[in-house]
Amino acid sequence: IDATRWNSGTITDTIILDTTVPQGTFTINNNATYTTTASVKLTQFEYNDNMAGIDQIQFRNAVDANWSEWQSVVQGIQMDWTLSALEAGGETRTVFMHVRDKAGNIGTYSDTILYDLTAPTGQVTIHGQDDAETYATSTQVKLVIGKLPTDAYQIRFSNNNLAWGTWAAATAGTYSWNLNNGLIETEQLIDGTRGVWLEVSDTSGKTAVYSDSIMLDRTAPTGAVTINNGDIYVNTTTVSV
Repeated sequence: IDATRWNSGTITDTIILDTTVPQGTFTINNNATYTTTASVKLTQFEYNDNMAGIDQIQFRNAVDANWSEWQSVVQGIQMDWTLSALEAGGETRTVFMHVRDKAGNIGTYSDTILYDLTAPTGQVTIHGQDDAETYATSTQVKLVIGKLPTDAYQIRFSNNNLAWGTWAAATAGTYSWNLNNGLIETEQLIDGTRGVWLEVSDTSGKTAVYSDSIMLDRTAPTGAVTINNGDIYVNTTTVSV
């Protein structure tokens, strides 16, 4: 009622109370398990908010104190991101995402990926005839493979670090091998120090090469013996050689 006693009637307004946290998900490199580089893609964004609607998003690495600036929603495209160099979880890297709706509610979501910085380990030892590790009298030898990591994926061998055999499942143990595999004919004829190279790949795609060598000696030793300076006959069982 105003001063002239006019009654304006009842005035009302309404507002929607939204206390529900918005939902959101994303993956790193399309949900890959490993990466060998810090430069990755944030992918497969999904959001859901049935009340006020999604407003903006922001990100940070687990070790970062500050979040990125609020930005428009990313959907249907990939977003460039750089993983932290170090993290308490060793090789595990975690990226967090804030999703804010138009009512100001914020939800926090994350994804992880293994940042593989370590080349796979491995060891190859050549065994010749009689299991000798220093010499071989034939090109057919045994390779003893060991020290493979738990994430070893495949291995292959070479006699010159150039021509490689086919990849095989990474399993420690003993393998039959010919020192002439992959060599040209002139190389196959050479005795002396021969090498074998082992290449190991892990599940993230990192590789490392290890080697061993052995002396290949296929030539029987020569010599001569003379009895009693070449005499034809003797009359005693004691002779000189």
